[in-house]
Amino acid sequence: MMSPLESKHDLQALAIRLTEPLKSHFTPGCAGMQLGHTAAHYSPVGMSIEALLRPLFGLIPLTVGGGKTDLWLRYREGVINGTDPEHAEYWGAVPSGDQIMVEMTLLGSLWRWCPNNCGNR
Repeated sequence: MMSPLESKHDLQALAIRLTEPLKSHFTPGCAGMQLGHTAAHYSPVGMSIEALLRPLFGLIPLTVGGGKTDLWLRYREGVINGTDPEHAEYWGAVPSGDQIMVEMTLLGSLWRWCPNNCGNR
């Protein structure tokens, strides 16, 4: 049974509990996650990027609020590899109007709020 969310600590603990199981789903280069085949109409690369970036909705506030997670090492590697045209897991160009643009906005938040965790070269 989950305790009520009454404090900052409760929210931080929940963010950690929700993201901890993701560790085993990172791709080898950490530029995506494989969570299954449940997307409505995304490409495999789009599904992998979405799965990688959506948890940032919780991890960025967790970190800004002073919480800690060891997922940042994987995210750092993933952002570096996903944006490297020479890497096998390069994300490639985002097609105009593609849903993945929504997830990519999280990269801006990551660079703004957690610059040490985002793969600055």
